This record gives sequence, C-alpha cells and structure tokens, in this order.
Amino acid sequence: MKHTVAAVLASGALLVMPACEFIGPEVCTTEAKPSLLITVSDSMTAEPVTGAGVRVIASTAGFADTVGVNSNGLAVIGHERAGRFRVQVDAPGYFSWVREGVRVTADECHVVTADVSAKLRALPVSEGQ
Repeated sequence: MKHTVAAVLASGALLVMPACEFIGPEVCTTEAKPSLLITVSDSMTAEPVTGAGVRVIASTAGFADTVGVNSNGLAVIGHERAGRFRVQVDAPGYFSWVREGVRVTADECHVVTADVSAKLRALPVSEGQ
C-alpha cells in the first residue's frame, strides 16, 4: 500500500511525495524450514496411514532422503532445499503413491514449504485373508 506524505515548506509551498514502504532489512531467523510436509492418508477413510512400514522418499538433484511418518501420518523432508522433488510413499497394504515435479521455492530467507497430500489406495483383500 502506497502512502503520500505532504509537507508545507517554509515558503508556503506544498510538497507531495510518496512515503517509503521500506521499514528495514529483512530479518531472517535461524530456524530451518522443511522443504516438504507430506500428509499420508487412506483415500477411502481419510484416516492417517501410520506404522513402521510406511516410507516416504523424496529426491531432487543431488539429494534423496527416506523417512517414516509420525502418529498423525505426517512426514517432513529436506530442510532448506529448493527444487523440484519426486515424492514416493510406500505402505504395507497400499499401492505405491508417486508425485513428480513437486516444486519448492525459496524467499529471501527460507524455503517455502510445499504441502503434499498423499491419499493411498488400499490393495484388494485376497480371499482367505
């Protein structure tokens, strides 16, 4: 939003000039922001998919990481890494889920975390199970 500042000079002339919006230099924190926040859920029930066998794999040029999910089905990957990511989620009893080209950008200080929602489809239940 631009403001104008009016000043009356000693001569009686009115001077109108734009007010500066600049308050000061950007203040950056030392906090490391995650590149990706992945929510893993069941596509039919919307319940979080959790457990020891759930793996989230993210990769971009020169970087790859594999993590598990917490009790809410959340995974955090790639602190302060911008780029285009490939995200894969594997969980027992579900088809693999893949998303290519997840874009993570950066501002003056940190990455802008990309929220990814992985809705997994359950494998068909075989007879006799």
